[in-house]
Amino acid sequence: SQPSKRGIIGGVDNRVLWNNKDYPYRAMGRIALSNGAICSGALIGSRHVVTARHCIPENGATARFQPAYDNGEVLGGYDVIRIFRPDYGQEGWCANAYDWAIFVLGEKAGSTNGWLGLKTVNPDTQLNRAMFFHYGYPGDKGGQQAYRQEAITASSATLCDRGSPVVTDADAQGGQSGGPFWINENGDRYLYGVVVGTNDQITVVAGGPSLLEGYGILLKDYP
Repeated sequence: SQPSKRGIIGGVDNRVLWNNKDYPYRAMGRIALSNGAICSGALIGSRHVVTARHCIPENGATARFQPAYDNGEVLGGYDVIRIFRPDYGQEGWCANAYDWAIFVLGEKAGSTNGWLGLKTVNPDTQLNRAMFFHYGYPGDKGGQQAYRQEAITASSATLCDRGSPVVTDADAQGGQSGGPFWINENGDRYLYGVVVGTNDQITVVAGGPSLLEGYGILLKDYP
């Protein structure tokens, strides 16, 4: 579900207003639902946006991906035509590991904006290191502009599946759900999951093997 508390870890808000619209930020953006709800997401393929499963529109609502949204569709907007999600893992703490979805766009937004690669957090080498980034549209800041945080640390990634869910110290609030959790690896950007929940102690990221497997299945029908 949407974060119920303002998840500012340690009492210090490290989110920074981010107006850069060059890659990779043009491959990230806001997801606007026709019912007024807002989430965040990122392109992982030519027309594939990964976000949180709890951002899937309900009751006939539609969704639209808005790259690098900044008080308007500065890089256009793309309607979602198909949604792919895991149909398992919906109960208990481990539901967090499967709180991801892939939205298929009607047009290939990635052709002009690019996209992020997809990887899984390695618990042997990537924990307890201030190395991750997050980008999203926090509701407590109005949901109209992007905020970025750097030097995020992952403390755990093996509680349910190897690499998911990831327990982090990212600062988050409603609206950032589905936003990318990523690394710049020698100029290449890889997405390791999406933000799915927060409180004043931890922020949880979904992804891992199930996301990689699911994306592979989706590509066969929606390349």
